[in-house]
Amino acid sequence: MNIFETSIQLDLNMIKLADIVQQPEGRRLEFKESLPTSSELAKTILALANDAGGELYLGIKDTPRQVIGLDENELIRIEEKIANLIHDLC
Repeated sequence: MNIFETSIQLDLNMIKLADIVQQPEGRRLEFKESLPTSSELAKTILALANDAGGELYLGIKDTPRQVIGLDENELIRIEEKIANLIHDLC
């Protein structure tokens, strides 16, 4: 993939995210500003899993709804925490 294709892909992803962020939260869509506590995260994951799946987006402020992102230095820790929690629940 060249730089032009990468740029287009990033633009398309941002457009998709902008569309998703405008949708209301519901049974299959959940937004969190930051990584919730383990018990709150477990409840959210189980609720999504029990209702034929869904999507959880971290780094999305609720009021007003906007993308604030996550600390890039924390991404591996966040991913590991989520993976470990799911592993422990299953």
